[in-house]
Amino acid sequence: MLSKPFALREPFIDFASAADSELESVPDQEVLEIAAQQGRILVSHDRRTMVDHFRTRQEEEGKSSPGVFLVTQSARIGELVEAIIMVWAASERVEWENQLR
Repeated sequence: MLSKPFALREPFIDFASAADSELESVPDQEVLEIAAQQGRILVSHDRRTMVDHFRTRQEEEGKSSPGVFLVTQSARIGELVEAIIMVWAASERVEWENQLR
């Protein structure tokens, strides 16, 4: 679970894992919609399908997104936590809207 390392390192960051949010096994399109409704940037390691669903959401459906960060599944949790905290501290959420990084 990723949410605990974030809370320990930066208690003000609002991060919820897929397990915390009961989103495991939920289709990408629904996850993108839920993230948009909650105003959350989505962090995913699903490079295989998430990219296409993100683009379809924007280009074909005309829907916006708070943004998606794709991370490698083999990334170490500590490195991932540090990178996300750095982005959170050094930027504004609006900078990531409709961005796939």
